[in-house]
Amino acid sequence: MNRTEALNFIRDNSRQVCRMLGNPVSKEDQGDWYEPCYFEQRLGMNGATFILQDMGKHGWSIYFIQGGNNVTQSMKSFAEITGVILPEQ
Repeated sequence: MNRTEALNFIRDNSRQVCRMLGNPVSKEDQGDWYEPCYFEQRLGMNGATFILQDMGKHGWSIYFIQGGNNVTQSMKSFAEITGVILPEQ
């Protein structure tokens, strides 16, 4: 599967909540160097929220976010992913 097919598959199998152009440049100032960068907040078929970062020819990334109001679980996940030690409560 190539880049375009992969991104199309992701977009076809999720719902866009919001899309933002991360590096806006006026049409007059766009040259061959310009590659638009899009940040999309999307919902998977099961309701999982994720961010799709499309950097054009520079690649793409997916970030699955915690979401919700459970501070304890969010902080626990943050500590596990980033390697920090949480203060004792």
